[in-house]
Amino acid sequence: MPIDLVWKQTKGLAYVKFKQPSSALAAYAALDKKSFQGRLLHILPAMERQGKSEITEGDGKKKSLKDEHNAKRKAAAGRDFNWNIL
Repeated sequence: MPIDLVWKQTKGLAYVKFKQPSSALAAYAALDKKSFQGRLLHILPAMERQGKSEITEGDGKKKSLKDEHNAKRKAAAGRDFNWNIL
């Protein structure tokens, strides 16, 4: 459960899964913007996560995040002025 860094208490989030979509819609209609123990409930539907596009090198292996970062640094290396050559 996420913790608020200022107050050092839980934020009060909950994740609920439903087997039937109709049950989820009924719960949303019944509980959204209602008071529960003195707090306002705000229900947000979950969004499906987008799959990360896989970047492959020439030999068919996936690039790691570190390899992607190094490739970006190499590409940008020739564009900036380098004070070390003075």
